[in-house]
Amino acid sequence: MSLTDAKIRTLKPSDKPFKVSDSHGLYLLVKPGGSRHWYLKYRINGKESRIALGAYPAVSLSDARHQREGIRKMLALNINPTQQRAAERGVSTPDKVFKTVALAWHKSNKKWSQNTADRLLASMNRHIFPVIGYLSVLELKPRHFIELLKGVAGKGLLEVASRTRQHLSNIMRHAIHQGLIDSNPAANLDGVTTPPVRRHYPALPLERLPELLERVEGYHRGRELTRLAVLLTLHLFIRSSELRFTRWSEIDFRNRVWTIPATRETIAGVCYSGRGAKMRTPHIVPLQESGLWSQDAVERQMSHQERNTVRLAYIHKAEHLEARKAMMQWWSDYLDTCREAYVPPYIQGQSGVMHRA
Repeated sequence: MSLTDAKIRTLKPSDKPFKVSDSHGLYLLVKPGGSRHWYLKYRINGKESRIALGAYPAVSLSDARHQREGIRKMLALNINPTQQRAAERGVSTPDKVFKTVALAWHKSNKKWSQNTADRLLASMNRHIFPVIGYLSVLELKPRHFIELLKGVAGKGLLEVASRTRQHLSNIMRHAIHQGLIDSNPAANLDGVTTPPVRRHYPALPLERLPELLERVEGYHRGRELTRLAVLLTLHLFIRSSELRFTRWSEIDFRNRVWTIPATRETIAGVCYSGRGAKMRTPHIVPLQESGLWSQDAVERQMSHQERNTVRLAYIHKAEHLEARKAMMQWWSDYLDTCREAYVPPYIQGQSGVMHRA
């Protein structure tokens, strides 16, 4: 039976040392003087050994189990934990320890949002550092990374394994840039794990637009605010977070313009409330009237970032507000037309307002 903190607290010393087992080789040794020490029994290359994990309660039951899992991952890589610990204590260049290099790489990336940086650090603490965190980057071979990735994928975490593979390669590339190693042993790990199957949400055929509008407008079992938010999303080409965290101060009713800032002031206790426009640049949403529009106007309205740097410099400085107002008025009129029955967009265009690419 596995140990609990309550059971450990009730253990009384006896005349001779005795062991109390937890699981997977972990046990607590209680000595006559009352001291209690954690040990892990393990086998490697056919030989049984043990390694000390620290004294209780300085090392809690949870801490001891966490150490045990890290050591089991080492054993899966055929790394002797006792020898590894001795090697770690003798490392004269701590800057070459993988965990140190990984944290330096993590700190060097200034483009990540705080949320992305926090999630990545948590992932490294969970999946990478327990296995190879204290190895020197000079010792790491492809087999270390392969076994690590297979261990993650074996838990069914295919997406995590795929991202971890990229992170490992980037960390070792950082080690090259710092002059710590000459080649990247994590550079050719494609195919080690099965790539995750990417599924896109199915798109609703345009012919079913009347059915969608009817269902949204006739839905009254939930919050009215949610129903109205869905309708606004249909009319305004906006993302859910852009709408959910809107502030009244962002809307200029006189000029009929809504400016979504790059970021917003966080609302205490509301997750992600600091999110602004997806591309992290201010995004203007015209609140409309009709005419012609160009592809540039469409792309700007969708808040898509221009990938061509030359076009970005010359075209995307313009907000194309007049064209976008016309386009959005046309789209809202089109949605109104489709309330009764589906009308192909080109027929709607012929009825009054034409558009061009």
